[in-house]
Amino acid sequence: MKIKDILFTIIALGYIAVAITYGGKDRTGITDTRLESYEQVTLAGGCFWCIESAFQEEPGIIDAVSGYTGGQSQNAQYIDVAAGTTQHREVVQVSYDSEIISFEEILNIFWSRIDPTDDGGQFADRGYQYTTAIYYHSDSQRIIANRSKEHLTESGLFETEIVTEIVPAETFYLAEEYHQDYYKKASEHYKLYEQASGRAGFVEETWARDAALKFFEESLEVQVVTPRGDYNYTDAEIEILLENLDPLAYHVVAENGTEQPFNNLYWDHKEDGIYVDVVQVRPCFLRHINMI
Repeated sequence: MKIKDILFTIIALGYIAVAITYGGKDRTGITDTRLESYEQVTLAGGCFWCIESAFQEEPGIIDAVSGYTGGQSQNAQYIDVAAGTTQHREVVQVSYDSEIISFEEILNIFWSRIDPTDDGGQFADRGYQYTTAIYYHSDSQRIIANRSKEHLTESGLFETEIVTEIVPAETFYLAEEYHQDYYKKASEHYKLYEQASGRAGFVEETWARDAALKFFEESLEVQVVTPRGDYNYTDAEIEILLENLDPLAYHVVAENGTEQPFNNLYWDHKEDGIYVDVVQVRPCFLRHINMI
């Protein structure tokens, strides 16, 4: 039994009534004419609870709805999809206002919540039903999605192949009501699942590093050597980076010196954020930061 199913079973009796009566969005049918004026994309990123929560609060997102797509049968229910007998994937159908949020931004959010190199599922959830895909609804989305995937590949953030599929949208089947807005209905259980599944730790580690590298590349006014995955710099490259240090930092880093306690620019710095190695631009740790 998958970790998601185990945790869900443990609390099912306690939350099922709440799930049925929760005053969320009205989703009594598969289609909603109110959404026809907005653009849509369907995204498979493993557990749909986690993908839905990533989008629901973003500006420009009209709705993010959990469901199933891609299978051969004419219907889809959670018990069958989770068992892997229908060839459907768990997906989230995102309706968005393109004047507020672009499709590129939609994809950036999506990439930042998944492991796009995993062809066997996502984190603790294994099987085809939890593999990743972008189901495009227009030719322009297809072009942008392929370009976005290529950019992610070229970024070097991942050492192995990006396996997320980019395929045409298929019939979307609305998931059961108790799955909709699950991160709100059962927030404690959702947080427990996100941590236990391994998704939260992966997102924090992978995308915090990416954010730190981008921040330093954009913020330094002098030449910055692009960091390598193994941080194996030449002496010449180190010299370039050392030029950016203040006298105390240079003394400590370049001359193997020792600073006096409570006597540097950041000794009492407690703000949330990504703390990095100033020379190698390497993330060291996070402090209470909420990553996408």
